[in-house]
Amino acid sequence: MDLQLAGKVVVITGGTTGIGRECAKIFAQEGCKVAVCGRSLEKIQAFEAEMDALGLAYICQSVDVLSQKALAQFAQQVVDTYGRIDIWLNNAGGNIHKPLSEITEKDFDYIMDVNFKSCFFGTNIAAGHMQKTGGGVILNTSSISAFMPTAGRSLYGAAKLAVANLTKTAAAEYAAYNIRVNSVMPGLIKTALTEKIIAGMQDMSPIPMRRAGEVAEAAKPMVFLCSPAASYITGANLEISGGRYIVSNPSYSWDMLDK
Repeated sequence: MDLQLAGKVVVITGGTTGIGRECAKIFAQEGCKVAVCGRSLEKIQAFEAEMDALGLAYICQSVDVLSQKALAQFAQQVVDTYGRIDIWLNNAGGNIHKPLSEITEKDFDYIMDVNFKSCFFGTNIAAGHMQKTGGGVILNTSSISAFMPTAGRSLYGAAKLAVANLTKTAAAEYAAYNIRVNSVMPGLIKTALTEKIIAGMQDMSPIPMRRAGEVAEAAKPMVFLCSPAASYITGANLEISGGRYIVSNPSYSWDMLDK
């Protein structure tokens, strides 16, 4: 399928590692002009080395996504360079593993800011530019934790639920400007952040597909949602989790095979 993405200008926050990096590679391979931001210099350099090795064009900057001003400046730099923004992925995120009783105000501010505030202001900044050029697509990275939170990571689930909610209201508010807004809710995907979790899991039976997902299996649907092929999809929260939590008995088909 031709996704008709060639020439589109794509911005990805938190795009130097994991799912964001995979999205950047796919967009670039589809002929898009890609602008990525991150915070870690080491991760930025690794991203640049990979993109250079593949011969793909890109812009990559260190940006503090917790700052509305910094995000706005990055967006303006992209517009100054490429003339417009067609697609914006709010992909930056972070987590802290602590029980409720140990969460500090600093912890609270960080989790809500990196996961939700950056998404909120990123959405408005992107939409402001898209309104001037006839529309575009905004895609937010929520999480399966938005609807099935995990004890010990309470703020993360709350922030990602806020992202899923924002997706729907933004989709309605920006529809008249030809701006689509969707989100994805990844489950257990193999990234640097989940390596230890996956290594410690001896039972994958809660996931009907009985495995963790590859980054490409999350990135490809995300790219699709940003393409003209998904032109009648807005306000959607797409779960990419191998079917986790879809039923109370996820091992049913496996149990039937053993009979």
